Amino acid sequence: MEPDWKTGYCIAWWAARFGEDIFHNHGGSNPGYLSMVAFNKATRYGAIVLTNCQGHPAMGSIAFEALMALAGKAQDFPVVSVPSEIIPTPEQFKRLLGSYELPNFGTLAQIEFRKGALMMVIPASPGFPPPPPPTKLNPGERPGVFIVEAGRSAGEPLTFKFAPDGAVTGFVLGIDDYEFLRL
Repeated sequence: MEPDWKTGYCIAWWAARFGEDIFHNHGGSNPGYLSMVAFNKATRYGAIVLTNCQGHPAMGSIAFEALMALAGKAQDFPVVSVPSEIIPTPEQFKRLLGSYELPNFGTLAQIEFRKGALMMVIPASPGFPPPPPPTKLNPGERPGVFIVEAGRSAGEPLTFKFAPDGAVTGFVLGIDDYEFLRL
């Protein structure tokens, strides 16, 4: 579980908390298809969602909205807090900031500068489990390479990709080479 106990990772299953309920889930895809299976052991409710297109988050929204409706419970999403102190973004990080997407999966990521550190933030999406907490990106040994500090990708490299003119085109996350494109 993450330190805040709202999200965790299990062998082949994600664990997501909505209020006091924990849902195990896992999504998957093949070109042209996305799917999600989710269940709650305590209520004995489960949902399987199959879609025939990619690049959208509908399968998670449908599965979790159905499970919450079956359980008769309202969704509980985290509240974003405002920092008490504003620290200017260092010049070397400014071009890295922005929105990125993992094509064909509909996964979004934000690269932000928060509380004095470069962070990877997965934004909340209605119907999805609460996202993992923002994670710090620690500078690696080479320019443009950072090491993810916590969460599912802890210890893995995040390597920014650049066009010939120096513009950031995306980043590659981890040893599995998940390539996010800049939006």
